[in-house]
Amino acid sequence: MGTDKRQVRLGGETLLERAVRRGSAAGFEVVVVGGPRDVPSGARHVPDRHPGDGPMGGIVTALAELPTPVAAVAVDMPNYSPPLLRELAAVAPAVAAVPVAAGVPQPLHAVWGEDAVDALRVAWSDGQRSLRDFLAGAAVDMLAEDRCHRVAGEERWWLSLDTPTDLVDFSRPTGRPAPSP
Repeated sequence: MGTDKRQVRLGGETLLERAVRRGSAAGFEVVVVGGPRDVPSGARHVPDRHPGDGPMGGIVTALAELPTPVAAVAVDMPNYSPPLLRELAAVAPAVAAVPVAAGVPQPLHAVWGEDAVDALRVAWSDGQRSLRDFLAGAAVDMLAEDRCHRVAGEERWWLSLDTPTDLVDFSRPTGRPAPSP
């Protein structure tokens, strides 16, 4: 997107404010892994141990700092689904419970378990930085796509805003009510 996605504005709030609001409203303890800049009230900050190394570094940090299971959501997923995160946690994953959308695993809308701590640490020390590559070789629980959509209760829960065009497309009305917090 060419800018810090946490600060991108959508509907009068930043993506980070939206993520924190939705998580807090759903009763989650919200923890922001990353730099300390502008962490909204209602969220706890954990400094990223691997800044600049992508999402896998953030998950490695979260697993080192927080009790498992850890629900991880990317800030650029404005419609992430708290009910789906609860469903994934109920799977009680050893490594991870990962939803599938459009035939693609969604590791940045997943729940990471106790065994992920060592498995990710080993992959990290071997130089691996791609979560999708990690998932391809790990024993993870994939939640079937139809079940994900049924449980999610949100339209486009899997959507990631990666480009300015994605933001414009997401902001267009879909003919359905706006998602609830």
